[in-house]
Amino acid sequence: MPEGPRDGNPELTDLTSAFDPGRLDGSVPPIPASAVEIPDATVNAFPPAMNCRSLGITPVPLPNAPSAPPPGFKPRTTAHPAD
Repeated sequence: MPEGPRDGNPELTDLTSAFDPGRLDGSVPPIPASAVEIPDATVNAFPPAMNCRSLGITPVPLPNAPSAPPPGFKPRTTAHPAD
């Protein structure tokens, strides 16, 4: 990744410390599991339904944007599982 990880915790962002010789020979304690484990409830949860309203996003019309859909536009009226 050109910009590097976007993790807010600097202790977890730079994982090179995991290859510290002290960690490998046991003289330095390993990274605590609590810092790297993801709770089962999070892993096993189906992602919540997200839309602009639930995310607090207010769509804004673009200046000079056409007010009609493009020719041939056919919106879906129902969900099609095979599509």
